Amino acid sequence: MSEEDDLFHTTIPAALEALDQSDSFEAVARLLAAGDPRRVIQCFHLVVRELFSQRKLTQMVWLGRSGVDYALRESLAASDTELRAHLQTSARKLAYNLSANLWPGWADEAVQPTSSDLESALDLAKLHYRLVLEEGLESESLGNARWLIGAQRLAVGQEQAAHFAFETAKAAYKKAGQPANEWMAEGFQALSLQMMGSTGTEGLHRFEAAIGELKKLGDEGEFFADQLQAANRVFLAKS
Repeated sequence: MSEEDDLFHTTIPAALEALDQSDSFEAVARLLAAGDPRRVIQCFHLVVRELFSQRKLTQMVWLGRSGVDYALRESLAASDTELRAHLQTSARKLAYNLSANLWPGWADEAVQPTSSDLESALDLAKLHYRLVLEEGLESESLGNARWLIGAQRLAVGQEQAAHFAFETAKAAYKKAGQPANEWMAEGFQALSLQMMGSTGTEGLHRFEAAIGELKKLGDEGEFFADQLQAANRVFLAKS
């Protein structure tokens, strides 16, 4: 049995039972009992994945944010440089996954985040961006971080700020030589224009142009085109 399987059949059920029958603090204590920091942070990743699969979003946020906080605190205390880097990376990835899981723009009808969940998602996206900068990651990662902030700003009704975030994402993707990602960011920027009620049909025309360019770029482009069209249905239905 792999270590992940072992944790999934021991520590994770104990944490979920505590969450259901006691409280989130007890559930966190069960996860911390895994001992070694690498095992503990793996447990947080696993419990977040499981809670998302059950679409228990608010509980996912409770435990997930505790996991991010744990990884950041332990990384500061770690004298081992390899462990410190592992924990920093884990915090960044967990923040991204939590935020992305909460985004309503995927058009998953089972994902119905509360307003508080959405504020948490934006905060986690901003943390993810800061950690990308601190790790000095390449342009594609920077583009993903800026896209996530834009996506979450759309979700909380901050269309102007989202427009700027997508512009910076687009520039990062261009620098990274990622044309499909660049057109995807352009499509989201066009969507933000439509949500702002921009004069004329600029937003619509730019959105349709982005979809057309993406469909020329093979499977990756088709994937992003589908993602854009799903987000378009979700957000324009609300505007």
